Amino acid sequence: MNLENHIIIINGVDKTYQVDSIRLDGYKYAIKFQNTDKIYSYSRDNVLWLTNPTSIDFENCHIFVNGKKEKNIQAVHLFAQNTAKYYAITYGNGFVKHYSGNEVDIRRSCLTGEATNVFDYLQQCAGINTLGINEDGESSDGILSSVYSRISFVDDETSAAVYMSPNKGLKRYGNGTALFPFGCNASQMRAVKAALTNQISVIQGPPGTGKTQTILNIIANLLKDKKSVLVVSNNNSATENVLEKLSKNGLDFLVASLGKKENKETFIANQPPLNPGLQTWRKTAMETNRAYREVKDCVEKVENIFDMQERLAICRQELAEVEVEMSHYKQERPDKFSNKEVKTSSSKILKILGRIKSFSIKYQHDSKDFVQRFKRLWSKFSLELRLRLSFDIKEELTPDSMPRIISLLDWLFYIRRVHELKSEIENLETQLSQLNAEALMKSLTESSMAILKASLARRYKSERPIIASVAELFNNGESVLADYPIILSTTFSSKNCFNSDTLFDYVIMDEASQVSVETGLLALTCAKNAVIVGDTMQLPNVITEDDRVKLDEIRKSTNIPDSYDAANHSFLSSVLATIPNVPETLLREHYRCHPDIINFCNQKFYGGNLLIMTKRNDVEKHLLALATAPGQHCRGHYNQREIDAVKIELMPLLDNFENTGIIAPYNSQVNQFRSQIPEIEAATVHKYQGREKDTIIMSVTDDLITEFADNANLLNVAVSRAKNKFCIVVSGNPQELNGNIHDLINYIKYQQGIVIQSKLRSIFDYLFSQIHAYNRDNGPVSEYDSENLTFDLIENIRTNYPHLSHIKALCHYPMRYLINDTQGLSEREKRYALHPATHIDFLIINRVTKEPLLAIETDGYRFHNEKTEQFQRDRMKDKILELYGLQLLRLSTVGYGEESRIVDALDKRVNLSKRRNI
Repeated sequence: MNLENHIIIINGVDKTYQVDSIRLDGYKYAIKFQNTDKIYSYSRDNVLWLTNPTSIDFENCHIFVNGKKEKNIQAVHLFAQNTAKYYAITYGNGFVKHYSGNEVDIRRSCLTGEATNVFDYLQQCAGINTLGINEDGESSDGILSSVYSRISFVDDETSAAVYMSPNKGLKRYGNGTALFPFGCNASQMRAVKAALTNQISVIQGPPGTGKTQTILNIIANLLKDKKSVLVVSNNNSATENVLEKLSKNGLDFLVASLGKKENKETFIANQPPLNPGLQTWRKTAMETNRAYREVKDCVEKVENIFDMQERLAICRQELAEVEVEMSHYKQERPDKFSNKEVKTSSSKILKILGRIKSFSIKYQHDSKDFVQRFKRLWSKFSLELRLRLSFDIKEELTPDSMPRIISLLDWLFYIRRVHELKSEIENLETQLSQLNAEALMKSLTESSMAILKASLARRYKSERPIIASVAELFNNGESVLADYPIILSTTFSSKNCFNSDTLFDYVIMDEASQVSVETGLLALTCAKNAVIVGDTMQLPNVITEDDRVKLDEIRKSTNIPDSYDAANHSFLSSVLATIPNVPETLLREHYRCHPDIINFCNQKFYGGNLLIMTKRNDVEKHLLALATAPGQHCRGHYNQREIDAVKIELMPLLDNFENTGIIAPYNSQVNQFRSQIPEIEAATVHKYQGREKDTIIMSVTDDLITEFADNANLLNVAVSRAKNKFCIVVSGNPQELNGNIHDLINYIKYQQGIVIQSKLRSIFDYLFSQIHAYNRDNGPVSEYDSENLTFDLIENIRTNYPHLSHIKALCHYPMRYLINDTQGLSEREKRYALHPATHIDFLIINRVTKEPLLAIETDGYRFHNEKTEQFQRDRMKDKILELYGLQLLRLSTVGYGEESRIVDALDKRVNLSKRRNI
């Protein structure tokens, strides 16, 4: 018989080349072997006869047999029947050998079609990347382009394949019991589970939210499942932080720091022994099962605790905000308010306020219709009765009394809301104390660590073999990973750890916002799964202007999607743009900075989404702004006046220079600080990312603040390095740029109760946000469809334009709360401006500084045309707001292009503001 098309397995042994003939005889096989005339009979259960093989196209494939890559292959055929699978591999010399399906691994390259275009583009980008070149212009481990040139095969099972061909879709995995031996919070728990159940996941880690802790928990779960992991970053400090934390828990024997040649040589010379206490970690099966039950039970309970902790953090922050706004309200209102508490809830006070304001609007329009007059009188009577019964307010509702009554109710709202928040905080703290949250978290971490260590004790029963050389290390990746499942490297050197045949189960890329697109791809080619960790609001990878020009030229010559554009993306932002459905977890809980410090970053850069878990100390001031005398003090990015200000005015206020840091945007200023104030560490922001100090002093340096110094990512990192105190030193010159530093200065003033004496009042954001929330919960923001549409449009602008994410819309904002000085108004204009019914449809404010940016009116043609009385009031409002320097944008219901008009107006206000003195 022709044996090329047959595989015959008898009693589990391949007998194909010993068989002369085979036939099915009833329920048995009749088999005649070569060199004998005897016919042997075998039960069908003991014989597997495979025929009709399928030819396998192995172009662009690597074929591994029992983990070893085969070479000189001429043909591959697959024999399959039900669940049985065998391969026949024909080698170049004509020799044919059969292998069971579990012995053969056919790895196909993804470098076809669109993936090839992306790879070729990034290879060209690598040609201008200076990574891997030393100071003498020589390559250390091969410049990036040479690393690319050695790659002709990228496994289709790697995370790189999905990144280059996102239409492949992400793989999803089952959800087992996750361990948390390093502790966790709600966001971290979600991030760990997402990492373990998705081929690629993203973790956005704002400052102080526990990125390293999350990475360690992911590593722990991979170790438990006997998986390997490559941990990379753009610098060694991030990976060293991981090693340090593992070492504290006796797990550093699992780690090999590789990558560049020097690291591999160091590892060969200093191969760590197993942990001496390893065998004491052993657990019986019963003990392990008990620990698993404890973990599951703790996870269920802590999820409820996490909800309570989240609510507690929200209440504390809300209380701080309402107390600050309350102090401003009291300073700016001429009325004398009592601190007497009322029993009416804050939500009901808002409801009554809404009814009074609605009544005040209707009060303007006297009607001769009996029914309308009766309704107005009845509304007036019921409101006066409610005010008398609930608040002991006995005044009649008149145009003169309503402003006083509304102001009093505003104040009572503040009083009541403070009481409600303090009560809820006390209740939550009591519940958390009774639930013993700390003990429960301790039980979760200890049980998780016990399970992890028990699995390691079972895995390592004897000392590991010594690796003799770098070459042995490089060429035996699979066996090395069996002994050292955690590999640390820089992102750039990730391809140098082992030969290209070695695949990690996972790669975890830290500080991915600082990794270039072309460098990040290299790390993903090394692993089946990827966890991308970073923060798009912190410092991106540095691209020089010369390199940007070159990258733009490469981009123009290729046909690849914008999401891979190396000139405009970090690897983190590229992944988010390339794979729209990639699971993304924001680590919300912040543990580093004082609330007053981090809340600037929270409101300015993170949309208020962070949960501030640190507690406030109301005695000490944590924010300080020092403006030097106006003048031309900056010379070549060096400002002696600011250095003197730090020495003379700030240093006497400090008691711990060792835990103080100075940040400046320019090396020239940093060098002068190091020379003149050597006792305090000084560096640029880029050197401080990932670090923290008790006190941070930021020297802006420029006489006129530049866009470079005002960069949002730079300022976010600078502020969030400070744990307890942040000081900014800035020129007292009038500034043309109304940007991020301007917002920071105003935020500092607002938090310390220092209000700029301008014609525009500070905005009572909290009060009107609560009114909006009440209205939203009880219907739309307005009774007019046109205003509801405008509000939705403003919200869409805030969401879709990142540079305007810090704006906030307040609906029906009373003009009397905006006007501070009425001396420039006529009596008629003053009465109109201070009337309780006079309001701005939408006041757009800076949510960080509470500064008004733009007023918007939605004008229905029927009520606002030139023949109406409302038209005359509109002109009066226009004149008043123009007098006070606030642009009023009118949107007609018969107009068009509303979105672009709003965006243009805000851009001018935010970026091209008239000169103002900081």
